[in-house]
Amino acid sequence: MKPYRQRFALPSNVYFGNFVFIDASIATLIYYLLTSSNMKKHMKGQGAMEYLMTYGWALLVIVVVGGALFALGVLNPSTYTQKRCQGFQYFSYQDQRINSTGVIIDLLNGPRQVTVTAMTVNGVAATNVVSIAASPTGGARFTVSGDVAGLPASGTSYTNYPVTLTYDVTGGISGNVDRGTCSGTAA
Repeated sequence: MKPYRQRFALPSNVYFGNFVFIDASIATLIYYLLTSSNMKKHMKGQGAMEYLMTYGWALLVIVVVGGALFALGVLNPSTYTQKRCQGFQYFSYQDQRINSTGVIIDLLNGPRQVTVTAMTVNGVAATNVVSIAASPTGGARFTVSGDVAGLPASGTSYTNYPVTLTYDVTGGISGNVDRGTCSGTAA
């Protein structure tokens, strides 16, 4: 077998081990090829850092926007607390208002004429219970109001306050109880 130099008939410029350098540009290229695998190992760390920094900035922007939305009240659940009462069996809820001194609940009566005799809200018995349409007929809309201590201040939201109505059915059973829960923001 012929020596390496004779096989390829390269000019006799500079020899370095088994490599032949023809001029400076080829020597630079060969140096790069010899060291590029080593450089790629170092570049992997840089690529990982660039990847983490890109996602880090994106995450930072999301956190800042989320914080701004929360500070403005957009993400505050009490902002979206709707007035509602649910769970009543005999009466159908129409509307309600709770303030720091009392409760007003607008209901639709069941099929029989009734008289509301008592009301408790959040475990506190109401005083001065008044039923507008004192004895509403079957299917009629009526309002029950009463003074209750310990209710939330104006602008404060409340959730699932238990409300108990005691009523008498005209010509029927007395002392019936209907229970529900009310949520909303105090007026």
